[in-house]
Amino acid sequence: MQKTIKIGDVEVAMRASAATAIRYRNIFHGDIMKELMEMDPEKIDASVIEKIQKLGFVMAKSAEGVTMTMLTEDDYVAWLDKFDSIDLMTASKDIVSIYLGGKVSESELKKTETENLTEK
Repeated sequence: MQKTIKIGDVEVAMRASAATAIRYRNIFHGDIMKELMEMDPEKIDASVIEKIQKLGFVMAKSAEGVTMTMLTEDDYVAWLDKFDSIDLMTASKDIVSIYLGGKVSESELKKTETENLTEK
């Protein structure tokens, strides 16, 4: 699935495929499927947001057609510098939705987004 989302004022193309989890593991040394399954929608904290942002990075670079084996965490940090933190938090629901093929409950994501904004 490929879709363009807005992160703040920036339009970002994102592509999710069966290879996304492998790409995530190769760059960040984590299992995104396991991490998503362990997330408690009632308690989204900074570490969860960071995992979703890393997933967004992988999907954005995949959409750009970048050679994934060359990407590092430094590339991730440089990508993050393009955005404001609040904009990335707000885009988190779209990132997860693209990865899961639109199967995320909109009400769950809105509730999570509202909780994140009120915690600040």
